[in-house]
Amino acid sequence: MEGKKIKIGLFDSGIGGFSILREIMGQAPGPEYYYFADREYAPYGNLSDKDIVQRSRLIVQYLKDSHCDLVLFACNTATNMSIELLRGEFDLPLIGVEPYINIVNQVADVGQKWGVLLTHASFRSEKFNTLKSMKDPNGQVQVFTSSNLASLVEEFWHGGDQDDWLPRVHQELEELRESQVTHLILGCTHYPLIQEVIENYLSIKTICPAAQVASHALSRLGIEISRGQDLPAFFYSEALGGEWKKLAGKNLWPKIKLE
Repeated sequence: MEGKKIKIGLFDSGIGGFSILREIMGQAPGPEYYYFADREYAPYGNLSDKDIVQRSRLIVQYLKDSHCDLVLFACNTATNMSIELLRGEFDLPLIGVEPYINIVNQVADVGQKWGVLLTHASFRSEKFNTLKSMKDPNGQVQVFTSSNLASLVEEFWHGGDQDDWLPRVHQELEELRESQVTHLILGCTHYPLIQEVIENYLSIKTICPAAQVASHALSRLGIEISRGQDLPAFFYSEALGGEWKKLAGKNLWPKIKLE
């Protein structure tokens, strides 16, 4: 790809994939990034399996038609439900994101109690359950699901009332608060966008695979990581509809007041 501007496509049902986008732009600000937020169908976690596959297929085709060299499924649910099927249909690299369950095999602290938080669609997917069986055969990781957390993240981004919003997030996390989990694997790309909120409310450590996913995608394209350089990073988005719009990447997520 020498001499050619590399284009990387990412998509999610909404803004959850910003957690991947900000990481990959931080590692390599040079490529052009095309981010598709499928807001009309957000969140994917509440759709049928068939609808998730259909939306993923249409968006991958759209990003391919936009001359992207690689498409990153910046959505756990879309990865779980459709990426293996679509890899057989498209002749370009498709990179997914999955919960970092293997971390339980890489730590030695027996006092840790692990959980993973997913959408309902991810929980029922064959891909997730295969991953869980392979990486956690002894059942160390307790599984939790949420119906509304991804929607609440979307709501905050689009200007929801924070005074009302934060208590509803806390309510969505209540089962986890009672579980005594000490470490939580985030199984939806929306969740790292409120990582600080989750950690503060539950007094736990959260684990997000964004850095590893970004590095893997860049390595597939032969792009060297240039983290630490003070370079401007921009991306193109069709989240606002109609045409690709160039946006600055430095303000991907507004600051949440935790007090």
